[in-house]
Amino acid sequence: MDKIHYDQKDGIGAVPWNQDVDYRGFRLWMSPDKFLECARHLSYPNDMTRLFVGAALKAKRPIASPFLEGQWNRKNWNISSHEGRNRCIAIQQYAPNELVEVHFIPTSQGLRARDIDMTMIQSFAKGVKGESGNWVENPASIFQLRGEKIQI
Repeated sequence: MDKIHYDQKDGIGAVPWNQDVDYRGFRLWMSPDKFLECARHLSYPNDMTRLFVGAALKAKRPIASPFLEGQWNRKNWNISSHEGRNRCIAIQQYAPNELVEVHFIPTSQGLRARDIDMTMIQSFAKGVKGESGNWVENPASIFQLRGEKIQI
């Protein structure tokens, strides 16, 4: 995990959610392919963005983590939104075997990091309902919740 440099404040694609993930949700590491399975299908990738991000990655410039948003339905997570598909497409080409630091933000029920428990993390590790309604099996096995790294 050292080809990609992250800066959640000033990296390419940074938004305020990235700076607040440890309060709002959790971090996880997944392949770019798994991120793209979780996000809504991108019919027309933005070639300019992909080329810009790819050049930045090669120059070792930092990016902000892509993120997923979703709801907990008492059994599993349902992805409802995302940010970062073009970054993940660029990462696929630049470092296809690299795990990407992805942020997950719950968007319902007032859930924050303090409310997330191991059952929820283990459920995410087994599978999530993607933004397009597809089931994504085993999207991640490395997580960080409230500063603690968890490997499942």
